[in-house]
Amino acid sequence: METKNLITELKALTEEIPALMKIQEGFHNPHIKAWKTKVEELLQEGGTTCRKPLDILKRMRNHLGGDDFVNRQTFLNQLEALQRGLKESIHTIEVFGRPEKKNTLPSWGKPKSQQRAVGHLMVGDEEVSTDNITIHEVLDCLVSLAEDSNDLTQEMRQTLIGGLRIILDDDLLQPFLTRKLDTLLGHWPEFQVK
Repeated sequence: METKNLITELKALTEEIPALMKIQEGFHNPHIKAWKTKVEELLQEGGTTCRKPLDILKRMRNHLGGDDFVNRQTFLNQLEALQRGLKESIHTIEVFGRPEKKNTLPSWGKPKSQQRAVGHLMVGDEEVSTDNITIHEVLDCLVSLAEDSNDLTQEMRQTLIGGLRIILDDDLLQPFLTRKLDTLLGHWPEFQVK
């Protein structure tokens, strides 16, 4: 059910409460039983925002024994408590909406700085862990590949190798370039939370 319709129906049912309080039979009246069932269905539709009035509604006693005056007062008190709970829930839904309808909290995954890839690579005949290879070594391999590649023109090769050499030879970047491959692969775009 759409939030707008839920609010409209809950308001209409809340407005019926003063008329229900005038019914002498209390919980035994069929109209009140039907009203209570409708309210319960709507409150369940409202989710966690409607938990308080739903709890009140479920605690409302249908079959009371003893003095009629006590039964009548109990009936009125429970309806008043339900009315307050319904008004609070309606107001909360109007202001904040229903939490089930939107993603209210961000993903609480690890920060990007702590993400790591785990695994081993086969380099030639040797198995190497991703936490044993540095970013500097990966960029060195890229330089070597560019030097040996037939897919690049001489101009493309010089542009690529020149840019990589500037990065590799920069002393200020060395602390970053000594980080391990597991950190680099932990930032793989397809694994990032959107």
